[in-house]
Amino acid sequence: MQQKRSTKVRLIITALLVLLGPALFYFLLTRGKNTYKSLEIYGPVRFENGARGIDTIYHIAADFNLSDQKGNRVSLSAFPNKIYVVSIHQSNNTTGTALAKIQGIVYQYKADTNLVFVSILKNQSLTADSLALKYRAKYGKWLFAEADSTINNDFFKSYFVSNSDSINTSSNVVLLDETKRVRGFYDATDAWDIAKLGDEIKVLEFERFGKVFRD
Repeated sequence: MQQKRSTKVRLIITALLVLLGPALFYFLLTRGKNTYKSLEIYGPVRFENGARGIDTIYHIAADFNLSDQKGNRVSLSAFPNKIYVVSIHQSNNTTGTALAKIQGIVYQYKADTNLVFVSILKNQSLTADSLALKYRAKYGKWLFAEADSTINNDFFKSYFVSNSDSINTSSNVVLLDETKRVRGFYDATDAWDIAKLGDEIKVLEFERFGKVFRD
């Protein structure tokens, strides 16, 4: 009798968790405070009058239109409403190390259709197609683009990255949200920074999911 009662209690608890779980999750997203720490939004902010009051206008990273590993044009606008991981490689001395570490993150998120990787190559001895082949980049998931004259000082300032042709340790990674706001910076040659990138992609995914859930 006692065993039957315990089984019944467990079934009731399981049913309640199934029924109340989504409601509890929604409550945490919409009412809870400090349920997770949102990533910082980098760059200047301005305020403008909008239809519903004052609108907050955030800094947006510059788009680009470059040739990718298949000779097609690639830009952020070609992948709307995605999370972007943009890496900028300015030195042959660090590119191999950096791309090997980024490859690990790409593999970690290979099934994530909301995430796109773009590696911009500047002053490289190897071409975009050869590097894409070497690192087994799945086309559409991880794009390699060769820099042209538009990847200049203004472009780098937009990503808060130094245009450092003279620096031999320059491989930078910038995390952008679906509106192209800058949410994180990482040294692509540093294992700790790349691990941090992997974690902060999850935070940004959670933030994105929470926004979609509330909308």
